[in-house]
Amino acid sequence: MKIAIIGTHNVGKTTLAEELIDSLPDYNLEIEPYFQMESLGFEFSAPPTPLDFE
Repeated sequence: MKIAIIGTHNVGKTTLAEELIDSLPDYNLEIEPYFQMESLGFEFSAPPTPLDFE
């Protein structure tokens, strides 16, 4: 089973996910695609604009 946590930036999604992982050791935490793309070298404005998500 997968658990998805969605919401706008800076509302605590990652914090919630990290706390869930502590309680659910058989699950893996996958970072959101925005951060995965950023780690691959994609550059986004800060804060992100709607164009960043297209």
